[in-house]
Amino acid sequence: MDPSRFPREMVFLPGAVPVLSNQHVLNGDLEPHDHAFHEVALVLSGEGRHVTIHGESELRRGQVIVLRQGDWHSYRKCRSLVVQNCIFGEEIATNE
Repeated sequence: MDPSRFPREMVFLPGAVPVLSNQHVLNGDLEPHDHAFHEVALVLSGEGRHVTIHGESELRRGQVIVLRQGDWHSYRKCRSLVVQNCIFGEEIATNE
């Protein structure tokens, strides 16, 4: 598995607090990727499957996905899958 990487500079502004929330509507497949930040994702609606190194699972409304920096994942067979993401830099969790 050779996932692509989403770098910090792609999502966080220089000098800003490295926290961002956004919503995605996914249809089809999202290729394997990892992040140079942490991610917490809440499934709001729709259908799909989540794939990680641990396997593949069906997604359901209300499910929460927690990914550490560097953990790869992908989404498959998405049909109007609505996911609310909160992403944050490693330094936010340093003292937690």
